[in-house]
Amino acid sequence: MPNVKCDYCHNEFEINLQKRTIERDIELAFFVCPHCEHEYHSFYTNSKIRTRHNKINELWAKARTASNNYRVKQIIRRINELVQQNKDEMNRLRERYEASN
Repeated sequence: MPNVKCDYCHNEFEINLQKRTIERDIELAFFVCPHCEHEYHSFYTNSKIRTRHNKINELWAKARTASNNYRVKQIIRRINELVQQNKDEMNRLRERYEASN
């Protein structure tokens, strides 16, 4: 993974993505600058998002083995729907938890 430059201390470092539970089933993915210890929030997930993410992975596996283009298109359409639902939910979580900081 390429290095990133900290917005605060301007040192370069490699991202080490970490996760922590912040409330019931809400997880925060984040990384920390090892030089100044500034914490960067990457994204928030909940059980619905994680379940949909697993379903997306299953659907991609099905799409790779599908026997015809029509079936592949159906699967990809469903994947896109699930991805959009996850984006919407992740944005909602970000607004909720970052507004409270």
